[in-house]
Formats: sequence, C-alpha cells, structure tokens
Amino acid sequence: MGFASNDDYLRIKALNYLYKPATQKKLKQVIKEKKLDAPFVKIDVDGNRNTYFVFVKDKYKPHNYPL
Repeated sequence: MGFASNDDYLRIKALNYLYKPATQKKLKQVIKEKKLDAPFVKIDVDGNRNTYFVFVKDKYKPHNYPL
C-alpha cells in the first residue's frame, strides 16, 4: 500500500498505537484520573521530523494529556 505523504503514514502509525490494549488502558486511566467530562483524542504529526503525538483533550479544559 502506498501513502500520499509521510504525514499519512504517521497518522496510520498513531492510530495503530492508539488501538493497542496498553494504550487503551492508559487512555481510560487518564480520563478517570483527570476527571474529563467530554474527552476526545487529538493526533499531531510532523512529517519532517518523522514524529507523531497522541493527546487526550477535554472540551472544557485547555490541557493536553499525552498518551
């Protein structure tokens, strides 16, 4: 399978990371510990540096919580 850009490849890697059982456990733990009411996941990729970040955010709080 070919990807249009390195950013697309990194997004797939980030999604694979997100759906690992250990990451799902950590996600549930962060949501519970930080008492997030409306959590959502944000994925940031940087194709030039070949890195990706997966954050949990809450609609009502300004903080990013890395996974």
